[in-house]
Amino acid sequence: TLRDGVTFTDGEPLDAEAVLFNLQRHIAPDSVSAAKAPLAPVQKMEATGEYEVTFTLAAPSGSFPLAFTWASSAGLIGSPQALADPVAFNTAPVGAGPFKVESWTPDDELVLTRNDDYWDDGKPYLDGLVFRVLPDLQTRADELVSGTIDSALVPSIRWNAIGANANVKIVPVEGIAQVIVPNASKGAGADERVRTAMAMTLAGETTAKVLFGGTEYWDGDTTCLPWATGSPICVEGSVYEQDLDEAEKLVAEYVADGGDPKMTMTYHQGLVDQATYYQQQFTAIGLDVELDPVDIAAYFQAEATGDYDIFVGSGGYPYLFSRLYSGSPLQWGRVAYPELDELLLHARDDLTLDERNKAWSGVVEFLHDNAVLQWPAPYTSGVGYSTSLHFGESGDYKGSLIVYFDDAWLSS
Repeated sequence: TLRDGVTFTDGEPLDAEAVLFNLQRHIAPDSVSAAKAPLAPVQKMEATGEYEVTFTLAAPSGSFPLAFTWASSAGLIGSPQALADPVAFNTAPVGAGPFKVESWTPDDELVLTRNDDYWDDGKPYLDGLVFRVLPDLQTRADELVSGTIDSALVPSIRWNAIGANANVKIVPVEGIAQVIVPNASKGAGADERVRTAMAMTLAGETTAKVLFGGTEYWDGDTTCLPWATGSPICVEGSVYEQDLDEAEKLVAEYVADGGDPKMTMTYHQGLVDQATYYQQQFTAIGLDVELDPVDIAAYFQAEATGDYDIFVGSGGYPYLFSRLYSGSPLQWGRVAYPELDELLLHARDDLTLDERNKAWSGVVEFLHDNAVLQWPAPYTSGVGYSTSLHFGESGDYKGSLIVYFDDAWLSS
C-alpha cells in the first residue's frame, strides 16, 4: 500500500502504475538489474487499487519484503514519464524524495535542491546538498577536518588520525565487508588449490595494521565477516588460519601440473592501498598478480560480466544473495554450485528467522569449504561527519553506507 497523494518532482503521481512500470523494467529478460534476483519469486504483480500493488509469489518467501529496502534498487521508484527517456534519466533522474537534481557535472559535482513538495511535511530541513568528487583521499580528509565539507567517506587507514579530531565523528559500517573473489570459471581461480591458498594467505591482525593503521575500530577478527559482530549466522571455524607454507605448496602443485599462476586483480581505483597489499601477499605464495584499477563504471561492468580473474569488492546481507546465486546476473565467481543455490533459496524463502539464519550459516560453511571467496576485512571506508551535522532527534548518525539526509540539520 502506497501513501496517498505522493508525487514525483515532475508532478506525476507515485501510484500503483508507477511502481509496476519500474518493477517491470527490473525483471525484463534483458535486465541486469541487481533487483532482478530479489524479485525472482514474483509470479504476478498487479494494481489492485490506485495506491495498492498485489504480488503473487510462486512460493512463500520470508524475506521478500527486503526486496524493497536499500538492499536493492527495486525500492527506488522513478517517474515513468522521465524514464521514457532512460538516457536523459541517467543524467537527470526524477524521483519523489526530499531533494531533486539541480545539476550534475560528471566526475566533479552533483547539486541537489530541496523538494518543497516532499510528502513528509516540514522536511527536509536542509535547503540543499552538494556532492563533490574528491578522489584524493588526503584532500578529502583535510577538508573534512577543516570544515570545508560536512561529511565524507573516510578510508580506514585514516580513521585514527581523523577520529581524534574533536570536530569529526567516524562511524564504521557493520554488516558489510571487503571481499576477494577469484573467478572460478577460468584460469588459476578455477583450481580449488589456488583458491584455498589465497584464503590461507591473509591474517586479520596484519590486515588491521596495514589497512586500518592498528585502529581501535577493528582488532583484526574476521570470524563474523561480513555479518555484524555477534550475529547468530557466524560460524566458528569459517575462516582459514594463515598458513603461508601450505599456501605456497598448493600453488606450487598447481604450477607443477601445468597451471598458469598469472592472475589480474580488478578493483575500483580508490582501493589502491588495499589492492597493493593483497597483490604483495598473493605474490609471496607464488601467484603472479597484475593490478587492474578501473573507474566506477568499468568496476560495475566487470562485476556484471565476470570479466576478471580476481575481483575486489564489498558485500553483505541481504543483497549477498544476488552475488552468490547462480541465477543472478551479478553472481560472483561465475560458477554454479547446486548445493549453494539450495542453501541460498532456503536463506531467502524460509518463513521463520531462525530457519533463514540456519540456512545462511550453511552458506557461510559452504563458502569456506569450497574456498569460493574470502572476507579479508570490514568495509574499508567509514562515514565521517562534522560535529555540526546532526541527524534526527538524537543528532548521531547510526546508519550504514546509506546516509539519510531528509532529517539532517546543521548547527551554527
